[in-house]
Amino acid sequence: MTKEQYYDEGYHKPTHKNLLKNFEYYKARAHLSKVKYFGGVEDDNRILEYGIGMGQNIFLFPNAYGHDISKFAMDECNKRGVKTMPDLTGCDGLFDVVFSRAVLEHLDNPLEALKIMNKCLRPGGKLILVLGIEKQKRVKIEPSQNQHLYGWNFQTINNLLFKAGFHPQENTFLRGTGYNKLLALNKKSPKLYHLATYLAALAVGSKEMKIVAIKEEIA
Repeated sequence: MTKEQYYDEGYHKPTHKNLLKNFEYYKARAHLSKVKYFGGVEDDNRILEYGIGMGQNIFLFPNAYGHDISKFAMDECNKRGVKTMPDLTGCDGLFDVVFSRAVLEHLDNPLEALKIMNKCLRPGGKLILVLGIEKQKRVKIEPSQNQHLYGWNFQTINNLLFKAGFHPQENTFLRGTGYNKLLALNKKSPKLYHLATYLAALAVGSKEMKIVAIKEEIA
């Protein structure tokens, strides 16, 4: 089975069931993503999300486009008004920001993917990567549903970014969990919802890595 076949409807429907079924939840996650991941990014910036999934991360940005190997994912994004780019050929220098969350660990060749992201950025453009932290635990010796092939720390991803033509600028940890269980708080206040999801993650020790890097300027 190819990755295009694997990451299609059979993967996304169970993995992203709340985003698919509940638009209020989708919008809450969109607002949270904008605040949490896109600090310093302007609404008029041209943004590419590499590995768009269901599109909630860039839903609130008018000049954002998403790319994914999954036709199902891009079809669902288009239903929600999120613009997609099935083919990145010819995207050289088109974007001010490239964003990618929870993608690199799934790829056979993450360096090649980073080089594609670099190509799509203008010189001096910004890459925002968000990566999960793999916890060591006892596992069955069989393939998993999420198909993670790599685990990361800041040093390993920074090394790879330098190889891909980036200069890492920021390494930080982010926290958030319980997004669906705490959704009712979003109706009272998005800030309260954000705080509650942060505190829930702090309580259970859940966090992810955020890396900001800049594309090398042309000499």
